[in-house]
Amino acid sequence: MLNQTVCNFTSLVLPMLPPITPQARNLSHHPYRPAPEPVQAGKHQAGKHVDSREMMLDVTQVALDVVGIFEPTPVADGANTLISLGRGDWMGAGLSLAGVVPYVGDAAKLGKLGKWAETASNAVELALKNNDFAKAAGPHLKKIADAIDHAPKGMFDKLPADAQQKLLEMRATLGRLPGAAAEGPAGSLAHKGNAWSEYSASGGNWNYERWSKTYEGNMTRATDAHKAADALQAERGWGTRESTTRVNMPDGQSYNRRFDIGDNAAQRGIEHKSGYQYLSQENNWELQRDSELVKRGWDVEWVVDGTASQPLLDALKAAGIKATVR
Repeated sequence: MLNQTVCNFTSLVLPMLPPITPQARNLSHHPYRPAPEPVQAGKHQAGKHVDSREMMLDVTQVALDVVGIFEPTPVADGANTLISLGRGDWMGAGLSLAGVVPYVGDAAKLGKLGKWAETASNAVELALKNNDFAKAAGPHLKKIADAIDHAPKGMFDKLPADAQQKLLEMRATLGRLPGAAAEGPAGSLAHKGNAWSEYSASGGNWNYERWSKTYEGNMTRATDAHKAADALQAERGWGTRESTTRVNMPDGQSYNRRFDIGDNAAQRGIEHKSGYQYLSQENNWELQRDSELVKRGWDVEWVVDGTASQPLLDALKAAGIKATVR
């Protein structure tokens, strides 16, 4: 998957490169910095011309760098070395060439994370404003997102916390593109990046490392809970997992009620819980909807793998809901 991405990038980008000339050998050129004079006319951004060709090369090199961190072969780093040489970026070529040696160049690459994020952000902003650039660069930007999404979790988790944070923030930025998956399944890097972005935007004051540990713990518990619900369904032998029905409440509104195991036709539902359960606001809201369903003839049961507070058990009994604590 990753090697195919590299091949696609390289075949499209190498023909765009100018020949290496003495004038191109500018040692002061920084990685991913557009040339002073635009080769192609572009939109204005912050009062400056944007060189679409240069930005395309920037995007491609970011993608190759990201792929190069996780792929076990030197294909991405080798391709990036050629592109840097073609752009007269000798320092960038040296860093990419160092990356060909497994684990040696990765630390140097991680030092460019801030520039990667800036490049991705600028490219997304331009793509949202310039349809021509979006058509040309959109697929490449999506492949950066794909490279992050398909990064082996074991390798990603071994990166320094600040590197993980910047990659996830870049992934969340790329999710703004039309047609891009803004959020993947729970536990995926796309989902984690979006969750971290939302947490930061809401004013959360935890640093990334603390937040990440909590997120991973929640995902582990959620995975365990899904497995337990699957086992419960197999044990009971009826219904479907994640079954949803509508509930008409006394306030005149209709709300969804999702059961872990349910059979709408037979009017049966099971809510599965684990750990310590009490009459929390969330549990009380589920209980209220279940109470209305019981009044309409439903058979509702709560199964708790753990312990339940007496007030919760009393409320379930009063509502006619069976409680099984095991």
